[in-house]
Amino acid sequence: MIFEDEANLPFDQKLLYSQEEAAFLLSLSDSSVKRLREDNELPAVRVRGRVLYRKNDLKSWVENLPIERIEKDGT
Repeated sequence: MIFEDEANLPFDQKLLYSQEEAAFLLSLSDSSVKRLREDNELPAVRVRGRVLYRKNDLKSWVENLPIERIEKDGT
């Protein structure tokens, strides 16, 4: 299937996401995503001057987050 523009592409089928979209997917703020990228913790690519995040990189980043024990009081 060929899409005329990215607006017609279902969100979950995109391969590259903008910073705002990546933040939404990760439940983080735009500035947190930008900081993670600048600290080389979250990989990104540059396409025609735009910073984009690959779907597989976002998934991999989440899957590799350390699991922390959360106490009953939420800390």
